[in-house]
Amino acid sequence: MLGIELVKDRESKTPDPELFAEVFERTKDHGVLASRVGRFGNVLRFLPPLCITEDDVDFALDVIDLSLKEAKES
Repeated sequence: MLGIELVKDRESKTPDPELFAEVFERTKDHGVLASRVGRFGNVLRFLPPLCITEDDVDFALDVIDLSLKEAKES
């Protein structure tokens, strides 16, 4: 299991639910499923299967990176 908490800035660690919502939808659109968790609902949780391959991990990381970039630009 892996979680990525989306915050407005690293200093204050203020949750960023708006950015989360955008990234969450974009990762789904690009073929990677995550769960919404965390006290403030701003954590992407990934539960890959035990048989995940390196190519699968690379794909998921590329999708997360792309989704974050697209969300910040919108």
